[in-house]
Amino acid sequence: MGEPVLGQPEAGPGDAGKKIKGRKRHILTDTGGLLVTALVHTADIRDRDGAPDVLTSIRASFPWLRHVFADGG
Repeated sequence: MGEPVLGQPEAGPGDAGKKIKGRKRHILTDTGGLLVTALVHTADIRDRDGAPDVLTSIRASFPWLRHVFADGG
């Protein structure tokens, strides 16, 4: 392929709905707003697909956790 043309999006991972490329941060905080964990994914992953990774990553550290509240984004 040649050089990217000005105004044309480059190929690569991105959020198909928002037409962006880059990274998406999935974070988990406690009820006081303190960071519990954060995972960084490519922007083309949907929030619903990133959530299980976040919850799996904290399972060993917080085995007593029973309820999770999620925003609509």
